[in-house]
Amino acid sequence: MGLSAVMLTGLAVPAMAAEGNVTKIINDKGRTIQFADTGITELMTATAPVTREQLVTFICRYADWKGLELPSKTVDLSQYQDADEISGWAMDFVVRALEAGIINGKSEDTLAPQGTATRAQIAQIFMNLLAE
Repeated sequence: MGLSAVMLTGLAVPAMAAEGNVTKIINDKGRTIQFADTGITELMTATAPVTREQLVTFICRYADWKGLELPSKTVDLSQYQDADEISGWAMDFVVRALEAGIINGKSEDTLAPQGTATRAQIAQIFMNLLAE
């Protein structure tokens, strides 16, 4: 199972399972994780890379499901050259994650929303979330 799937499963599944909300956790054939009954509807295949925008979408949906209030500051997306590469479905989540300080740009002027989330980035995002 990929690192991101392990981390996301470890974060979300115990709480959801305790409430009986998990529809499907792991399918051994494709190792698919699905959290359909909670509003967290991302499907993840453990062997597929997770993009940065997919990761923050999951994190923001998890925060909503847990009732976590994320701090908010104003963010100007125009400072990022690749802001137009953020998928429409992920835009609100990326902006919320930036506003909450859960993520930063990959550099001063790039977000790399379609880039693969590295282990270091995943760990940093979780540290940022838990620090809030």
